[in-house]
Amino acid sequence: MDMQSFSFQGEVLIAERDASGNAKAFRRAGDAPTFDLSLTVDKDQQRESQSGRRLLASEIITANNSNLSLVLNHFTAANLGLALYSTPVTIAASTVADETLPDDLVDGDIVALAQQNISVLVIADQVPATLVEDTHYKIHSAEHGTVEMLDIASFTQPLEADYDYAGGINLAMFAQPAPERWVRLNGINTAEQDKPVLVDLYRVQFNPVETMTLINEAHGNLPLSGSVLYDSTKDGDTTLGQFGRVMDLSQAS
Repeated sequence: MDMQSFSFQGEVLIAERDASGNAKAFRRAGDAPTFDLSLTVDKDQQRESQSGRRLLASEIITANNSNLSLVLNHFTAANLGLALYSTPVTIAASTVADETLPDDLVDGDIVALAQQNISVLVIADQVPATLVEDTHYKIHSAEHGTVEMLDIASFTQPLEADYDYAGGINLAMFAQPAPERWVRLNGINTAEQDKPVLVDLYRVQFNPVETMTLINEAHGNLPLSGSVLYDSTKDGDTTLGQFGRVMDLSQAS
């Protein structure tokens, strides 16, 4: 490798691994302003006890550690799945009949329906008498599935709602084990005429997102971190190693 200067940019790709430790199909993770790899070692140190200065006499490396810090600008369902330990699930469009609303509602209360992206909403009481939209209630947010009560004192509760909904993509937090992924950087060295460079990390176990700032004054991002684990499927492979590799593709023979 013969890079005198370096400043990398590039495309981050993420893939699940098959039973043999190979990457399945990669997906684009989107724009990534940060891709930091850290290598550390744990040491057992021994100090001499003759000089009175307790000088370091010997040390043994007891562990090799590697960690990845990755910041993603794209708030996609797949990226959120890594951050939340979740598998994205598509909720299909359907209809709801006779959904019982909370009892003892008063004017001004906002009710969250069981589904979101609602339409064709009809609310009735137990008599039954049908409430009139924008007189007795109004749709607070159709996308979020919330309804505000306006004038309901004359109706017998609990109220019931019928509606259609369009569904969406749902991510339940901590619903899956810690995800392991193959992470690749298809990079370029912008300090040297965009020469190509490749970084492969075969087995990254992601941590749940430590802080995800959901209300921002500026652009938000998704900070991810994880441990680069030992990959036993690559024992004896001197080209790939057992953790990852960095490859200067401009040095092809």
